[in-house]
Amino acid sequence: LHLAAGGIGFIALAASFVVLGRWFARRGDSSMATGSRVGAAIVVLTFVAGAATATSAIGIALLWVAVMVGWVWLAVASVALYRTIPHPDAARRTAVA
Repeated sequence: LHLAAGGIGFIALAASFVVLGRWFARRGDSSMATGSRVGAAIVVLTFVAGAATATSAIGIALLWVAVMVGWVWLAVASVALYRTIPHPDAARRTAVA
C-alpha cells in the first residue's frame, strides 16, 4: 500500500514538474523548462526502478534518488518562482519608502 500511494504521489509530482516546465517555457526560461522536464523524467524512472527492486539495497537507493530529486527541484522551482512573481506588497512598499 505504501508503494501504491507513493506511486500516485510521485506521478503527481512529475506531472506538476511538466506543467511548471511548460510555464517556464512560455516565459522564455529554457533552462528551468528543461530542468523541470528532466526532473520529471528522473523522478518517474527512479521511482519505477526503485519500486521494482524495492527489496534490494539498490532499489532503496533509487527510491531515495526520486525523493531527493523531487525535494531539490521543488526548492529550486520555488526560488525561481519567488524571484519571478512580484510580491503582493511591492507597490505599497515603494510608495511608503
